[in-house]
Amino acid sequence: MGALKCYVCGANATLHRSSQFSCPSHWTGSRVDWQPIAAAIPKGTLLTALHEIESKLPALLTTPAVWSTLDVNYEPPHVERLWLQYDEEYRVYLHRIHPCTEALYHPHPWPSAIHIISGVYEMGVGYGVGNSEPPTATTLVLREGAEYEMIDRDGWHNVRPLSTVYSVMVTGKPWNRWSPSPTMKLGPLTPQVRNDLLAEFRFFFRPQGPP
Repeated sequence: MGALKCYVCGANATLHRSSQFSCPSHWTGSRVDWQPIAAAIPKGTLLTALHEIESKLPALLTTPAVWSTLDVNYEPPHVERLWLQYDEEYRVYLHRIHPCTEALYHPHPWPSAIHIISGVYEMGVGYGVGNSEPPTATTLVLREGAEYEMIDRDGWHNVRPLSTVYSVMVTGKPWNRWSPSPTMKLGPLTPQVRNDLLAEFRFFFRPQGPP
């Protein structure tokens, strides 16, 4: 048999036990499912974008018309969302997340970075391909000021607020990856809730910066 070649870049590949193939840049569990790994997104890229966008939020929040809204209430936790397309690469979400006893365990359809502005939540983390729910590998409690990024498309998590949580999330371009879809049509926030959320985030990102 001739030398194995990476299906992504053509580099020489190695056959490991359990019929796994690898090259220096790409990996998959089988010849059929060969895909680029998410490490193609350098660590820190999304956090850097998050910090840049947060520096612009004081100005962006003075223009309510640029913000779209969504009431994410098909699975717990209930999330009230403001969002805008920041540029061709990144979208920014402002979230108010309500406490719950159980939380949806899911992968993301895009790379993301999150900053908890206020409140505390418990987060379970796991890893698995496809749409089969993997076991939870670790559980964390994250508080105001915590930041993290999810740059592997097969990373899973759930978020269970222990108090009302306000957070900023920045996402990159979508992956071709399954993620849960709403079981119902989601609507916008009411004008009053929208205005309340804008006021809350204007306070957090008043000109001297977040608290």
